[in-house]
Amino acid sequence: TILWILGLLSSETIVFQLPAVIITIVYLRWKARTLTFDGVLKKYEPLLQMWLISTVGYVILRFCLFRGAVVQRHQDLQPPFAHLEGFHRWRSYAYVMAIHIGKAFGVDPIGFAHDYSHGCIDSVEQWNETRGWVIMAIVFSVLSSSFDLFDRQSPHPAFLWVIALAWMGATLLPVCGILPVHHTTFIADRFIVPASIVPALFFGNWFAGALYYAKNWKIRAPFGLAILWFLFIFWGGRVMDRATHWTDHGLLFHQSYKSCPRSPKTLVQLSQIHSNSQRSHQYDLDRALQLVEEAHDLNQAYCPVYFQFAHVLAQQRKYGEMEPHLTKARLCPETAGSALDLWNQYWPAILPTDPTASDRQEQYLQWIHEQDPTPQQ
Repeated sequence: TILWILGLLSSETIVFQLPAVIITIVYLRWKARTLTFDGVLKKYEPLLQMWLISTVGYVILRFCLFRGAVVQRHQDLQPPFAHLEGFHRWRSYAYVMAIHIGKAFGVDPIGFAHDYSHGCIDSVEQWNETRGWVIMAIVFSVLSSSFDLFDRQSPHPAFLWVIALAWMGATLLPVCGILPVHHTTFIADRFIVPASIVPALFFGNWFAGALYYAKNWKIRAPFGLAILWFLFIFWGGRVMDRATHWTDHGLLFHQSYKSCPRSPKTLVQLSQIHSNSQRSHQYDLDRALQLVEEAHDLNQAYCPVYFQFAHVLAQQRKYGEMEPHLTKARLCPETAGSALDLWNQYWPAILPTDPTASDRQEQYLQWIHEQDPTPQQ
């Protein structure tokens, strides 16, 4: 039992998917009449208890550990809306939930990107914005459907709606703004996979009902084939596009740039593509420098820009401009190792040929020591 709970705690995804799995199992066993409803609950009661203990433990650990000194020191590790408060925060995160629900139903309002970080999506300032109306429309649809289903005599529709809410609501809990999370959990397509079970059931039920009411086989067969071909072309094309993007970093970062042109991380990654001499067809140092300058202008606290500055300027042989950026890159946790390697290559090569290089190196080392008394040597 302890190992089972520890295994759940190691994965944030399964912790929030497990309630939907358990509820679905309970419904299927009850529907198959293999056990009474009370019998099913009694059989799966230990599983529910272990899930509850795991979830409470996970939430406590998340609040205690994730608000540590590292996250407080590096704000770019937090989601873009983490600093918001009150209704401004709830409105903005409600829109994030709406985006995930739309993506699950095949409607992508923001486009595909491999990383939705700072600058991708603006916060929702007022309810009377278009995005505010979208949020209220989704909430109204959920509430009205719930009241309608729970008013019926049969418990089956209500149970199915509980299953739908579990798959759609519980699995999207990490992106609702309640828990402190890493910025990569701001908008995450991995959470859409379990949530997509709901639209799959919805469209499957609608498709089966449409075929049932089409009594004439001459109408039913072409109608069914047309729907299947539409789904195959729509989803198949989307799967092919996404798979192609992930096989090539250039395609992936360019697509992310189209969807999120104000993301410093995406701009730096795209700059790395254009500064890679092995990609001869995309090698463009001027474009690489322009992109990293845009990233720096958008968020000067995003420290990986400094090593990319140094990398591009070194290839352009602008060593005087490169040195300050290389120095700052040594203090960035994400680039400290690479910056130290470049530092150890650059100064031994430049010291014998430049009389003033030794003084500049001492000044940079003194500045590094002032910022961080224990830097890498």
